[in-house]
Amino acid sequence: MHLPTLPSLSLLPLLLLPHASAHGTPHPSPAPQTTTKTLFTFPNSTWLENIHVTPHNTLLVSVIETPELHLLDPATGSRSLVTTFQGKSVVMGITEYGDENEENYAVLTGNYSQAGGGVQGTWEVWGVKFLRDAHIRPYDTDHDQVQEIQDPSDPSKKRRLAIRKSLLGTLPTAKLPNGFAALNEHTLLISESTGGKLLSLDIRSKSNTTVLADDTTVWDPKTATLPIGINGLKVFKSRDSSSAWVYYTNTFLDAVYRVRVSAAGPQPKVQAKPQLVAKGEILDTPDDLAVSVDGKSLLVARPLGNAIERVHVETGKVETVVSGAAVEGATSVSLGRGEKGKGWVYVSSSVGKVFGVKLNGKA
Repeated sequence: MHLPTLPSLSLLPLLLLPHASAHGTPHPSPAPQTTTKTLFTFPNSTWLENIHVTPHNTLLVSVIETPELHLLDPATGSRSLVTTFQGKSVVMGITEYGDENEENYAVLTGNYSQAGGGVQGTWEVWGVKFLRDAHIRPYDTDHDQVQEIQDPSDPSKKRRLAIRKSLLGTLPTAKLPNGFAALNEHTLLISESTGGKLLSLDIRSKSNTTVLADDTTVWDPKTATLPIGINGLKVFKSRDSSSAWVYYTNTFLDAVYRVRVSAAGPQPKVQAKPQLVAKGEILDTPDDLAVSVDGKSLLVARPLGNAIERVHVETGKVETVVSGAAVEGATSVSLGRGEKGKGWVYVSSSVGKVFGVKLNGKA
């Protein structure tokens, strides 16, 4: 996440010095063959912050400049506004939690000012549940905020999709929560970019705690152009595993790390020191990331580099998947799902566009 209101943003590539790689100085490999296309264009170069692919291969996209969450269907080209968040100015990370058949999503929202950055005490985590077909009614009108939208995946434009909203928790001490991932059905992990730490939120008790805060999550106030340390965040967990790998980028350090975290028990705990996966100029100012299905590689979005990089987890090798205008301002990347999304990667951007990238190989 790189907020568009920061005046120094355009100078960042000139002011940050490249770092050495964990595996020597990285050199980009030739980009694999890809097919790219622009799927959606929002008006006025709207800053699209995060993208999440649903089980139906539709795309949830968050907007920074207005507190909006949108649902897009790359198959039909249709777009629907899912919901807005009253009293908030930005929507940040999106993650799915619980059983995927239940379509439960968590969304980070709060306030950000040009003068002071993220506003402490304004950040909330909202649950957004999709209700389809027979489950669309009845509503619990005493406890639910429910609205209906046009289902963008229905070519006939007759099917409605109900949206149920509920407050999952608040983050009273956070200044700029950013990346977002579910560790298990009741625990959400959050990167606090300005605070330089990894947080957890238990949606049952509404309590949150610090999981990790060390030299892999922070930024240096003396030298940083942007007050952003830990940024993109994803969880990779083998089936029935009691622990998970948590992958995260650090925008200030031009790096990707991973740490083993317990996924069972009342609170997540770090089980070993974080490991450096890759670092260097080719990862300059990384934003969000995605983990491949087999957990062997990562896709990293670089908005200032206009690129998607592939990082091989075991070797630290980095190669450019696609770059240039085809993924201009790439902020977030998410893998396609199901038959419709097989081989596709979807990318949100800071220029109001959603891109589709067809990979000739494993995603």
